[in-house]
Amino acid sequence: MKKNFIKYVIIAGCAGFLLLTGYVDAASQYYGCVFYIKDNNFWINDLSNNASNQITHLEVSIGTGVVSNPSISVDGTKIIFSYKANTSSETSLYSIGYDGSGLENISSTYNLTAQTKNQTYGALSPDMTKIAFAAEPRAASPTNGRQLWLQELTGLKRLFQLTFMNGDCQDIQFLDDSHIIFKHKLQYLEDFYIISTNGSDLTNLTNNNSIEPYFPRLGRPYLNQAHASISYAKQTQDANGYSNWDIYQLDIQTMTEVQILTNLYFPVNPEIQADPQPVLITDSSSIDTAIVFRGTREFSDEISLYIASFESQNPYITVIPESTNAKFPMFFPSTVKPVKFVYTSGSPAQVYVVNSSNQIVQLTQTINTNYDPVIDPSGSIVAYAGNGIWKIKADGTDAVQIDTLYTARYPAISPDGKWIAYVKSNDIYARKIDLSSPIIRLTNSPNIEKLELSFAPSKSEILYTGSTESGHQIFSLPITISSNTITVNGQPTNLTQNPGYENYQASYSPDGKKIIFISTRQGSPAIFIMNPDGSAQQQIVLQTQPSNPCYPQFSSWQDDVRIAFISAGYINIANLETKSITQASPAISPAGKFSWGKLIKNNVSITRQLPYNRVDGNLPYYIYCLNISINPLNTPTSFIITEQLPTILSGASANWKITGAWFNDIELSPLTSSGNTTGIVKWIVSNNIGSIFPITDGTLKLKIEFDGGTPVSGSWNFINGSIIYGSTKSMISGDSYIAYGEPDCPADTDGDKKISDSELLFTIDAWAVNSRIDGWPIILSDWDLHLLKIINFWAKGGYIYAPSAIEPSWRSKSI
Repeated sequence: MKKNFIKYVIIAGCAGFLLLTGYVDAASQYYGCVFYIKDNNFWINDLSNNASNQITHLEVSIGTGVVSNPSISVDGTKIIFSYKANTSSETSLYSIGYDGSGLENISSTYNLTAQTKNQTYGALSPDMTKIAFAAEPRAASPTNGRQLWLQELTGLKRLFQLTFMNGDCQDIQFLDDSHIIFKHKLQYLEDFYIISTNGSDLTNLTNNNSIEPYFPRLGRPYLNQAHASISYAKQTQDANGYSNWDIYQLDIQTMTEVQILTNLYFPVNPEIQADPQPVLITDSSSIDTAIVFRGTREFSDEISLYIASFESQNPYITVIPESTNAKFPMFFPSTVKPVKFVYTSGSPAQVYVVNSSNQIVQLTQTINTNYDPVIDPSGSIVAYAGNGIWKIKADGTDAVQIDTLYTARYPAISPDGKWIAYVKSNDIYARKIDLSSPIIRLTNSPNIEKLELSFAPSKSEILYTGSTESGHQIFSLPITISSNTITVNGQPTNLTQNPGYENYQASYSPDGKKIIFISTRQGSPAIFIMNPDGSAQQQIVLQTQPSNPCYPQFSSWQDDVRIAFISAGYINIANLETKSITQASPAISPAGKFSWGKLIKNNVSITRQLPYNRVDGNLPYYIYCLNISINPLNTPTSFIITEQLPTILSGASANWKITGAWFNDIELSPLTSSGNTTGIVKWIVSNNIGSIFPITDGTLKLKIEFDGGTPVSGSWNFINGSIIYGSTKSMISGDSYIAYGEPDCPADTDGDKKISDSELLFTIDAWAVNSRIDGWPIILSDWDLHLLKIINFWAKGGYIYAPSAIEPSWRSKSI
């Protein structure tokens, strides 16, 4: 039974009465985890069981120094923080996984020190493709102080300076994939700003210069889980000086500021009071329910973390244990990284799936033996060999035979889940999972044994083990996957070239940067890794070297430093950071190969895409999309989509009104299930007659017109939404904020009104595979025309905005 420690402070007054006050440890009524820094290390408190644990020992891994200014990624998998070693004159950015593993020097990895110094306040974009941070320019600059920078982590991997302001940028967070909120300080003037990721649309949210000379002091701003508001502490100022800190919440759309917590106690004068650094925490329904803050309870000089309800009369009742002298609290609803395993067992061997909740599902019941099970990264689809090649859902339904040849083996599922490659008669073949294409032969060398296939995450190679005169080696076959076919682009490459030794069972890391495999070059089987080109081959060293390991695999989760493999007959999991090995739970003893993938619990996920970076309010309408993904294993019988559109009442300059709606290009009538086309709109989705559209993956395209009011250039719009299925509610992800103004050409990803060589190549790549750039083009069949225009912009040195009567458009500068 969990203990609640109650400490009473008894104060005897001259009137002879007793006043009892106290505090208790954090109660299990709250949901999620609070991360914080204590003694220059990261700690985590699980609010559900009231346990606080230290998750790093940075003095061991990177040395003694100052750890500060952390942020946590939207998916909770990564923490970015600043670190200044005691022996260094500069601050750098680092990252760790949510469990304290996977330490990485980001400043070094992305060479941020070449153009900047003292990188701090790093934050990852929700889609994990960009990092924003504050730093000083390395070269001489006309401005003083820390500026806001953006580093692309994928694609072109460019570095941009977004601000050119005197003073310091700090406390950086992403509102959505395209917009950043930050605090700026110039001497005594402090304000919160929003800026687009291409450096445009800089907007001052607080405008505190209007109350000169009594500027307020602002604390660290922190976004709530819905990214609709920020919480922060503020000290107001008058002729008598600063007030004590109070805690506020600012609605970013309406710019309404509400005081949510007062009655804070401080043992020192306002001028030297520490920022309470408030963070809003949510309940299991994602509703803001309480505040975590740094504070000092009355009659004490110790700073700890406390949890208080809004407008609490005594905010010091609930304390987070082991939080003395803690700072920089952060909240995340969950840190669980659930997985599932697929394997064969029994005689004859059948295919089973077991997830991290210990639920076991038998997928096959055949009289023949089954082999080589593999699960796709999403954990939804399983392929296996057994009297042919088969595909089946991970819940045991919808079995489909891909190839009928009894001896076909070694299936592999493409990263997009649409293709299965396999070996038949010593050659590699492929077929679409939905059987919409004929079987394709990828190799023509039946005299060479091939086995153990694996797709690259980029879909550009297939790994396989091939026999040679000097043993088995690992080969890479270059391929291109299009909508209806797979083509081979050249000859296979021998990656291991290790004559006299066996190299086999290779597979990629989820980011495609490493290949893990088994090699006997040390005399007995051991786990090795190498780069995708075969370089940097080295053995993985663990605390205890496993005995005769086989089938090593990286976790399917990005930035997860775990690998799994079979040793001594059981599946084991090793942490590459700590070098520790634990047996998978429950214990699994496969008959042969196994595979593991993600356990995704959401029945339905929706991502919002705004195809242009600004809305031209002078045009008659604007179109944006909701991309809907249905979990094939947990398909809901029905769900409700809710979108909250900008309205004048909520602070927008004009109402957004839906005047057209299409699902997978089929026009909807009525436009919404609720009948509303402004404000809060809803769609009820089911497979029953009368549903507004069926339950399937697809895109809901919305046509927006501006009804009432006049769009004001530079003003912001906030779109928020959710999905409800049963008693579960989740938020729509993706773009949420957009300003009125002239949109840039979507191919101009840095907003400089030009198309660079790299941007042109990036656009051609998207055109070649018929994919979109952040939701553009809305109509894919228009790609050819758009590409010709973009090539012209590249050739003519730039473009200008030249909209048609109904939609955004651009023309080259020379016209």
